[in-house]
Amino acid sequence: MLTSRAAFAHPIPPVTISVLETGTLVTGESSPAFVNTSFGLARAAGDGSFHYICPSRWDGNSRALAYRSGETLLVLSFGVAYLSFDAGCTFAALDLGEPVVSAHIVEGRFALLVGTRASRRILLVDEQGDTQALTLDFPARPDGLLGQSNALWVTGAGPPAFVARVAGASSENIFVAEEGTEMNWGARVIPVAADSAGVWLELSGGTLALARVESAGLVDSRDFTLSRRGPVNLDGRTLAMFDQVLHEWDGAGWTASSERSWDCLQQYGERVFACSGSSTLELVSSAAGEEERPYFSMLQIGAPESCGDDGADLVCENEWLHYSGESGWAETDPALDPVSPRREPTCSAGGHFSGSSLAPLFFALIALRRRSR
Repeated sequence: MLTSRAAFAHPIPPVTISVLETGTLVTGESSPAFVNTSFGLARAAGDGSFHYICPSRWDGNSRALAYRSGETLLVLSFGVAYLSFDAGCTFAALDLGEPVVSAHIVEGRFALLVGTRASRRILLVDEQGDTQALTLDFPARPDGLLGQSNALWVTGAGPPAFVARVAGASSENIFVAEEGTEMNWGARVIPVAADSAGVWLELSGGTLALARVESAGLVDSRDFTLSRRGPVNLDGRTLAMFDQVLHEWDGAGWTASSERSWDCLQQYGERVFACSGSSTLELVSSAAGEEERPYFSMLQIGAPESCGDDGADLVCENEWLHYSGESGWAETDPALDPVSPRREPTCSAGGHFSGSSLAPLFFALIALRRRSR
């Protein structure tokens, strides 16, 4: 029983949600430093592999969204923001007294939209966890935030519908619907990308749509049924996916290109990444359009590091055994690059099982044997 492979009735293939920060491995190859996945976080170990960061380190929500500013990690889960100052070893809830609606990074700080539908405000949280309220007035209740470079975009469905740009302690209204004008933007308006000329908004109401707004007003609106990825800027080309079909923006509308199986399409600075199942790809321009280069693979994720708290470590280790067992990784070591398979375990006697994880199983077997007598 101790050497048999664990089997689970509901295997869930893990997928990448986003790259939190790019880095460079000791080999000189480009690789992420942190990755947000659908079953927790992963941190680069320095040799090409990654350490698993368990969801039990915050509230157990494996699909929580994560953000990174400097050496500080923020995880947003069910309206609560959790901060880690030790590379994901421990997390502590940020006590705000209000639910957190959304989070973004701007000028090296976390921007949090907090409050209820009746009243909302924006807080800035620095890398030490200190908070500062933005005392700015907006035309209506904010629905969403987007941090980009040194600007924070704030949008709302209104009335009146508006798009504002915050820089420092001042706010500029880029667009405000005229009084009596019904924009029909739906229940919420979320900024998803921006450039020097305007901002892209996801509209959610009776239908889902991606709209572009500039200072003159609404430029274009494109409905989609199930999913929207992007937009991103790839060497001057604006790309987005609607319902798994890649489109390109020509300045007035979207032109369909080809079907893609990407689970995410993400802009990180000047670089563009796409997630495809267990792999993350960097997109670069080529004569054929977009070239996909392997950037990260789930097969590079290995067991979590010990953080000094035996109780938390045991919970985390069991969590890793659960997920790695579902994926068939329990008796292997992680790959050292995004194109290689997982490796045979370096320690054949125990694999990733440690004495702490075997001890409860050992005593459980003794109790079971006594009960069977």
